[in-house]
Amino acid sequence: MLGVNFGVNLAAGWRTGYRIIALSNVIKLHGDLHEQTQALLPWYVNGTLDTAEAAMVEAHLVECAECRGELAFERAMGGRIGGLSMDVEQGWAAMRQRLAAAEAAPAPTARVIPFLRRRVTLGWAIAGQAAAAALVLVAVGSLRQAPNGAEYHALGAAGPAQAGNMVVVFRPETAERDIRTLLDGAQARVVEGPLTTGAWVLRVDGARRDAAVAQLRASPRIALAEPLDGDGKP
Repeated sequence: MLGVNFGVNLAAGWRTGYRIIALSNVIKLHGDLHEQTQALLPWYVNGTLDTAEAAMVEAHLVECAECRGELAFERAMGGRIGGLSMDVEQGWAAMRQRLAAAEAAPAPTARVIPFLRRRVTLGWAIAGQAAAAALVLVAVGSLRQAPNGAEYHALGAAGPAQAGNMVVVFRPETAERDIRTLLDGAQARVVEGPLTTGAWVLRVDGARRDAAVAQLRASPRIALAEPLDGDGKP
């Protein structure tokens, strides 16, 4: 586990929008363009990529619905992490209280989608370790109880590929049947999901998109619901 002081320094550097040397040593941009784009998305959001890197990311975003969904998620999370307290002692105290309450509570009976089996963007994972430990670690602890099962990719029959025009993140405790109910009620179709960040890219008829976003935001089972402007373009 990273030391507390190291985590605080990383999170502080993230907030100010500057690259951390330690991170540049960790992230080796090998692999295809899709993987490289995902690795660079946090720095694309805070505007610290150089011109060539930014151009590469933007070119890939035009063609990749999955990365557009992750971009929307990164932007929403960037705003939230920027407002979190950096009081580490207070965070650990809150985490201990939540863990104690979680151990005393009965185990949930509903099956939870196993998000933890997917990769998490490195930038948010490291920043969140210091700045949001009380929230992230409690969620992780509850999700580890989820049974192994077939990974869920789509809610309906396959059809012609269309770009997503909104992205949602369900709360970790949300059961699969509740996800189906929410998406059916919003008349939303899954384009991609769950992504590496746990987000789902959805497609709703253009005239209903804003109403569907508002409807999902009103649900206590939704952690995030955002439109993808330009019919799925960044």
